[in-house]
Amino acid sequence: MGIHKPSYAYSLLKGYVDFCFLKYYKVTFQGHENLDPHARAIYAPNHQNALMDALAVHSAYRWQLVFMARSDIFANKTVAKILHFLKILPVYRIRDGFDQLSNNEESFRQTFDVLDNNHPLTILPEGNHEGKKRLRTLKKGIARIAFSYRHDNAQKNDISIIAVGLNFFDYHKPGSPLLIKFGNPIPVSSQDVLYQESPAKATNALMKELETELRRNMLHIAEDADYDVIDAHVRLYASMALQQKVGLPRIFDRQKEIISRLEKMEQEEPAQFSKVKNATTKAIELLQEQRLDVDDAGLAFSKTSKLKIFSQGVLLLLSFPLYAFAWIQNLIPTLVLQNLLAKFKDPHFKSSVLLVGTIFLFPIFHGLQTLVFWIVSGSWQWSLVYLASLPLSFIFKHYWKSSFANLRKRRKMNPIKARVRSMMEKLFSI
Repeated sequence: MGIHKPSYAYSLLKGYVDFCFLKYYKVTFQGHENLDPHARAIYAPNHQNALMDALAVHSAYRWQLVFMARSDIFANKTVAKILHFLKILPVYRIRDGFDQLSNNEESFRQTFDVLDNNHPLTILPEGNHEGKKRLRTLKKGIARIAFSYRHDNAQKNDISIIAVGLNFFDYHKPGSPLLIKFGNPIPVSSQDVLYQESPAKATNALMKELETELRRNMLHIAEDADYDVIDAHVRLYASMALQQKVGLPRIFDRQKEIISRLEKMEQEEPAQFSKVKNATTKAIELLQEQRLDVDDAGLAFSKTSKLKIFSQGVLLLLSFPLYAFAWIQNLIPTLVLQNLLAKFKDPHFKSSVLLVGTIFLFPIFHGLQTLVFWIVSGSWQWSLVYLASLPLSFIFKHYWKSSFANLRKRRKMNPIKARVRSMMEKLFSI
């Protein structure tokens, strides 16, 4: 079956994966309401967070996207079949060997079928991921595919490239915000005249447009800037703004302004930038003294009363037996997931492994546990009740653990709350 053909099984899997992804992050979409998800287009997101970047675009609509990925992951025939079911096509690169490049013709032919049937493609134009708020050099393969579709087939259909800015507030923490910004479509036909003159010039022009549109929709800290200082600065602001219930689009706009101002300050007013750097460092050191992170700074602006904190603590204490039960019920898949996570050396795969592992491991083990329960109890009625309790226990376990961690952070913040708030207010007034 052609990869562009709609699949009922894929649709069911997508619904499940999208649901889990949108629970892992608190997602806000911006700009997607102006787009036709069935138009001929190639979606091009920035690439900072491994598989989560693809899943972010995947979750935007009820569509069946076709992705393109590097060819080496297709080496195993069984894996290749699974990837085909997941609607992923291989892209062959020079590093794969010149003799392999001819295989791109088949992949390109399949992309033509996909686009002709009004299914979009998704290509990560940076090629690989890096966990930094920075757009790296884009690979030209996306432009070659777009121009090939536009000019190398009889229909000469138009096609657009759509930049997608993925803005993670925390790459790995469940429940952290994620702003997904869809850019304006870049019609490939706008380069027709230049393409007739020189395909190379048209390719460069199209890639420049894509780069500009990606940077407009994502946080980008320049290569020559003091990354750590600027990144900490925008994270401190975000933590404060989130606590004050500022919307993600407004936070994003303000973060863009902060980055632009600090980059300019570093170049034109180094003495002033040094003051910002020192103030940022002092704020971080104060937080670290209490074993708090940069992203916890916003708790200094929390209006939660001591009475509410106390009542939350009592509630957590009273519900601890339920947490212990839920912890035991989910212990085996948790240990398996932790062991799997330890095998990945790249830290930026952490959230991908956590999400995908949770999606598949926990239902499998919950099913096996239910089978054992049924064998031991002999009651299929109670086995069904037990099976229903397992996902509820999983949800309760994570909710309790998250609430407990948040309560601990609030207690740690209390002794330094006024100082952190004062330091941050001064920091953002420099």
